[in-house]
Amino acid sequence: MNNFPVEKLSFNVVSGTFESKKVAGGLFIKGPLPLDWIASANSLPGKAGAVGLAIWFLVGVRASKIVKLTKQVEQIAACQRKAVYTAILSLEEAGLISVTRRKGARATVTVMSTPIS
Repeated sequence: MNNFPVEKLSFNVVSGTFESKKVAGGLFIKGPLPLDWIASANSLPGKAGAVGLAIWFLVGVRASKIVKLTKQVEQIAACQRKAVYTAILSLEEAGLISVTRRKGARATVTVMSTPIS
């Protein structure tokens, strides 16, 4: 999990520049996370819950509900690429995410705030 750079920038009013600071406590998933979303993902088969949490982590890191599926998702969810794609299909069918696929490019995932029934 040390593949993710953790740094915090703070503005120094004296120098007028941003300075990097070490972040204590490690990585975390930025909330709030909708409990019904997490419960729905965890009720799906396979690694859907783990992949869902990996996606929410990247949502917090990128400050956007739209994230590109990268190798980071595999690393965070601790599963193989094929398991990630199976989980993505399950999450999409459950209405938890929408997926934009383009030939020759990685899929882009949009997290839905609440599950679509």
